Amino acid sequence: MQFVSYRCFEYVRSGIFRPSNYDELIGSLEGNEGFGQGDYFLVGKDFPSYIECQEQVDEAYRDQK
Repeated sequence: MQFVSYRCFEYVRSGIFRPSNYDELIGSLEGNEGFGQGDYFLVGKDFPSYIECQEQVDEAYRDQK
């Protein structure tokens, strides 16, 4: 089961966050490294709700009076 878009992983792998390397972290989420459990704690499952909440925070910040 895949909860986080594969495109998200590819974006991080593209080097946008240089000089850091996130291959090990992404590999552990995909199940290719570490314990091979993939996203064992389902971190990716909450990602859409995180984005939704961040959008609310952004709106509240823009709406300061």
